[in-house]
Amino acid sequence: MFIIQKFDEVCTKTLQATDDAERKAVLHAELEQLVLPRRFQLPLDPHMECRGVHVEKCKVMSSAKKPLWLVLHNAVRSKPPHLIIFKAGDDLRQDELTLQVIKQIDRLWKNAGLDMRMSPYV
Repeated sequence: MFIIQKFDEVCTKTLQATDDAERKAVLHAELEQLVLPRRFQLPLDPHMECRGVHVEKCKVMSSAKKPLWLVLHNAVRSKPPHLIIFKAGDDLRQDELTLQVIKQIDRLWKNAGLDMRMSPYV
């Protein structure tokens, strides 16, 4: 829960900013100052082992709750980074269900030979 608390603190501070440019500056400043363990796991999946944050690639998304798009270095250096969306103070079950439905519809369309160029968060 330590990692979640740290990301929650960063998210709360970015929400206090007044515009997009300031939010991004606050996000990057807070992530730079963040002290994390050398290696840590994400609660989403214990196999998601990380070794830090790729600060320059992180951003504040434009939806109402201003979630954070975080890019975390994979603990296995030869593997791609872990991409997560972090939202503070919101129930994500509805978001997750929506993403699952979109992924299933995209699969059905592709199986039928239709590529609608959907890009659900992966």
